[in-house]
Amino acid sequence: MNIDSTSCTVIVDVVHTPDTLTDLEYIASQKKEAEDLIKTYQEENATTIDPHKLIELEYELLKYTAMHRLGQKFHDTHTGARK
Repeated sequence: MNIDSTSCTVIVDVVHTPDTLTDLEYIASQKKEAEDLIKTYQEENATTIDPHKLIELEYELLKYTAMHRLGQKFHDTHTGARK
């Protein structure tokens, strides 16, 4: 995974157990929850943000964002859907 200030790029997308990517609704809800946690943390700690805590929260968001994209790609590949 390549992460910079404006984007996150998955260099390699290897899925060892495809069944972990089939519940896109769950993954999307986890992604939304991670987004909400970051927003809440930043609002509640505007003057004293702990960078380690923020990185931890952002990691969760990146993880579920990547899983969601991989899940969509997996779903599209196996259902014949095209973008």
